[in-house]
Amino acid sequence: MNNTIAIRTKKDYFTAVFWAAAVIILFWGLGGRSLYVAEGRWAEIVREMFIKHDFFHPTVNWEPYFDKPLLSYWLIALASFITGGLNEWALRLPSAIAGALSLWAVMDLGRRLWSRETGLVAGWILLTAYGMIFWSRTGVSDTENLAASILAVAWYWSRRDGLENMKGMDAFYISIVFYLICFIGAHTKGLTSVVIPMIAIAPDLLRRGRWKAIFTQGHILALMIGLAIYLSPFVYATITAKNYSENGLFMVFKENIQRFFEPFDHKEPFYVYFYYLPLLFMPWSPLLIAALAKTTASWKRLDEKTTWLITVFFLIFLFFTASGSRRSYYILPIFPFSALLVAVFLEKTGENGFKKTALLIQTWIVLAASFIEVLSPVILPILERFTGFYTPSAFKIATVLIGLMALLPLFLRRILPETLKSLTGIAPKTAAVLLSTAIIMGGLFCIQFNMLDNYRTERAFVEDVRQRLPNISQGSVAFYPKTITNLVFYLDMPGPIKILKDKNDVSAFLNGGNGDKLIITTQRYANELSGIIFGTSSAARGPDIRESVNPWETSKGKLMAKHVAWFIKGQRGK
Repeated sequence: MNNTIAIRTKKDYFTAVFWAAAVIILFWGLGGRSLYVAEGRWAEIVREMFIKHDFFHPTVNWEPYFDKPLLSYWLIALASFITGGLNEWALRLPSAIAGALSLWAVMDLGRRLWSRETGLVAGWILLTAYGMIFWSRTGVSDTENLAASILAVAWYWSRRDGLENMKGMDAFYISIVFYLICFIGAHTKGLTSVVIPMIAIAPDLLRRGRWKAIFTQGHILALMIGLAIYLSPFVYATITAKNYSENGLFMVFKENIQRFFEPFDHKEPFYVYFYYLPLLFMPWSPLLIAALAKTTASWKRLDEKTTWLITVFFLIFLFFTASGSRRSYYILPIFPFSALLVAVFLEKTGENGFKKTALLIQTWIVLAASFIEVLSPVILPILERFTGFYTPSAFKIATVLIGLMALLPLFLRRILPETLKSLTGIAPKTAAVLLSTAIIMGGLFCIQFNMLDNYRTERAFVEDVRQRLPNISQGSVAFYPKTITNLVFYLDMPGPIKILKDKNDVSAFLNGGNGDKLIITTQRYANELSGIIFGTSSAARGPDIRESVNPWETSKGKLMAKHVAWFIKGQRGK
């Protein structure tokens, strides 16, 4: 009895260590960076929902935008009540929580199908993969979609053994929970959270006649209820639409089905995921490649659950490759299965030479990264000299400390291996690499990126605009020639900002009243807009407000994306 309690206590301790690291990596400094990638779209849609008191008809700058379903916006709105306002912290909180749920599901699958150690290793690997941390700390819906997919698969495996023998309400209960997870997840981004679980459970359902369970009355009823729940917000949005030009269900078809077979954007070569997956799964890509090589070479000797895992990995990879529309982050739903595959390779293969070599390579990668951090006082001045990228003193100090901390588990592996095992419940060689990687990745996202955010200039540009024009009003501001979403959010106007698409729009805006005017564009359109405002003879007049350019921002793309603005007094006053 006492031994059982002691074992359970140790297991709880190992799990507590993991979740302590997960909370830090996912939530620490979550709101410390200004908007990036597509976050401005989500932030602005929710801001306008609050202004209009309409949570069923999403808009960007008051123009219909139903490209994504509604739930991700509702979750951000809910988070804003928790955090006390709609800001970067509230925007990213749902994604971070979804990341934590994904970790729980992966650990549960690993424990249930293989062992507790396998689940722990898979959790650590998923937690520290670059793409997983990045999107879990980003205020869009990709991680929420991923979480729903792996939660549905975890639920299936938790009830799978008795599925064939269950009748009536028991079968209905298993099925309805599965479909609720899938369809609720589909309301965050799209039907991927339905398709991926279907792909994942299909190989197992086809074994030993389990597929017969899907033709029971309980299962079919659950599917109908889940589908009805999925459709109801779209139906309500259509019924209540007034002067709203987009249809949510049509956008579901366009974004999920048409995009797959007849892509209208995001057209990249079919082979992109062969480098996107290793890139986003860093630093664990070497082990993933080794795991794939080992499992495929040992296919005939694999147990049933491992053959299921590798089959699902390849099916999901083929699914995204077959889609005509491809982007790097589309492949995210494969991450949980990749983490499990690496964990099974490390925990179940045995102490063979191939695994030892792969783990040694991974150790040297982590060791190299740690030493680079420690040696940053020598390396950074060289980079500064050649690139002009200057880092603050606090960044240099933090980088050295992160590197030293990352070296500690690798050092403990040599002198106190049992300490690492007692801390994590994982074999010392693996535990050292996992902990060192967690320190490096946590330091990168929670500390270093936040420190470097001061060099980002978009929000500073908005503050400059506000200081120069303290009484700026909605009707006196315009964009040329299209909406700049992040700026719409940061300007925080009570209504739409005008969009000037051509010369006639610009003239009408400038002549529409006697007040001062502000026109914002990017450097890409600066000369064009200057010529329209002042005529070709005065086109040399530059913008009144420019977004700062850092010394290292020399690429044409970055320079052309910088914001500029003209402040025009009265009626074309100069």
